Amino acid sequence: MGVPLQPTQPGSGVQRSQPLPWGVQRARARRRRRTFALTAAAIAVASVGAYLADCIPGVPFGGAPTAPSQPEVSARSNTGVKTTIVVSGDRCRRDGAPAVSCVDSCQSVVADEAVNLVVLRSAEGSHGVVETLRICLERSDRLAVRIEGE
Repeated sequence: MGVPLQPTQPGSGVQRSQPLPWGVQRARARRRRRTFALTAAAIAVASVGAYLADCIPGVPFGGAPTAPSQPEVSARSNTGVKTTIVVSGDRCRRDGAPAVSCVDSCQSVVADEAVNLVVLRSAEGSHGVVETLRICLERSDRLAVRIEGE
């Protein structure tokens, strides 16, 4: 009597005198494996999506909210000084200078009164870093921001 006995119906306290037939046990095992495989696949897809949410624009979960990548450049931006910021990973280089934190780069551009057009080159930077930098620069009403390399 080493085989556990099964109830005749779920919820009933009546025990079977014999174990379930081999085919029924096999079908239940198959159902459990299928459920486990589907759950594991769903978790894997969600994990990959969450990981890539910062890299791929338009992924609907995680990361920063998406905004138009090319805001309109005002007419006043054609009369002032243009500066270029290249985003590499989480660091930024302004006009070929050594790479510094993107927050520092944003603050230096906002403080520079002569600059009124900023070109962001973002081919090597993650989407989240570029969006954070763009939002930081657009908080200043006098700066126009153009994004290249997306």
